[in-house]
Amino acid sequence: MNDDAELKNPLHIGTIESLCTAKLPSVLSKFRQLHPKVSLQVTIDTPEQLIRMMEHNGLDLIYILDTPRWDQNWIKVMEKAEPVVFVASADSEFAGKTLKMGDILEEPFFLTEKNANYRQALDQQLALKKQALSPVLEISDTAFIIRMLEKNHGLSFLPYLAVERDIRKGRIALLHVEDVEISMYRQIFYHKNKFKTREMEEFIRLAAE
Repeated sequence: MNDDAELKNPLHIGTIESLCTAKLPSVLSKFRQLHPKVSLQVTIDTPEQLIRMMEHNGLDLIYILDTPRWDQNWIKVMEKAEPVVFVASADSEFAGKTLKMGDILEEPFFLTEKNANYRQALDQQLALKKQALSPVLEISDTAFIIRMLEKNHGLSFLPYLAVERDIRKGRIALLHVEDVEISMYRQIFYHKNKFKTREMEEFIRLAAE
């Protein structure tokens, strides 16, 4: 096949909600500019569901944020650490201060649901300290949580990549909680039995930039 031939095969990507909101728009925008004939399909689900779909040839690639994943039947083409951080309303009394978890434990928290991987990691770290959070709201939509933080005086715990733009624009504030440190990993996989198309290679290249 001529490597200079225009890309035109369809591409089906599986991802999670926070990456779809924070990272995918810019990647897909570049992809569309460069390769307008490629038909793109995006499926949003949990890492577990996306992995199942990949293993049954339902997806070309999966792009997830999770603890490091590995299987002998997968080919991992990217893994990048992403911190998960505490955030609050821009005018929060805690903004700009160095805190301990105990300082904010009783504050109203808006959190992702318990099955979210970074929420599980937080609960596990707190359990080791004999601490626990009782959120006032649980929802899978990170964009909704960010809007709630803008309008209220609550706190949350979200991937930095999902809140970076809002922090930079002064809409919400980053909190420095020194006794909790958690990272997840942006990862891209495809199944070893999947032929890696040039369309897949191009998405991987753009996502890794």
